Amino acid sequence: MASFERISNRPLAWSLRLGLLVSLVGMGAAFFMVGPTPEQRAAMATGRGPRIVGAHSFGIGDGGPGLPIVGWSTVGGDLRVAHFVGIHAMQVLPFFGWCITRRRNAFAHFKEVHRLALISTVGFAYLGLVLLLVWQALRGQSVIHPNAHTLSAGIVLVALAGLSTWVIAAHAKRTDTNPSGSDSRTVSSNAKHALQS
Repeated sequence: MASFERISNRPLAWSLRLGLLVSLVGMGAAFFMVGPTPEQRAAMATGRGPRIVGAHSFGIGDGGPGLPIVGWSTVGGDLRVAHFVGIHAMQVLPFFGWCITRRRNAFAHFKEVHRLALISTVGFAYLGLVLLLVWQALRGQSVIHPNAHTLSAGIVLVALAGLSTWVIAAHAKRTDTNPSGSDSRTVSSNAKHALQS
């Protein structure tokens, strides 16, 4: 319902909607877990199918060495990582939206348009992270052992998010020093024209 409700705080409303969108993608990662693995298909073809179909691990069987507490595989791909990160976007992104709309924060001088742009940057970077984690898991790669392709994609994602943030901050600073948002030369030109007429 939050996606359709009118919320006067536009940056917060946008962060809520982006959080829900990314969460849906995180939930969607679970669909890869319900299909039979190649081993399960082979067993089903012989007429002795497994009692449980599907797996959250890729490149290995479920179980085996895992990270403390969460149990995510340290030797193969594990879709639970992307699923977890994606689902929690519905808390992370609205919290970020709430933080930058508070009166006293590092973005207090940002106008609404800049806050919306910043939330979009963070939201789409978060979405990119979820998709990157799905891609990594489907290739049978542990979250703690990324290969060169995964690392390169991660670096590109961080660089794009950083560049976008820098552009937004630079534009916010420029419009803050010139509140009208217009070029001083244009203002002086208009004033000169008014005097002549």
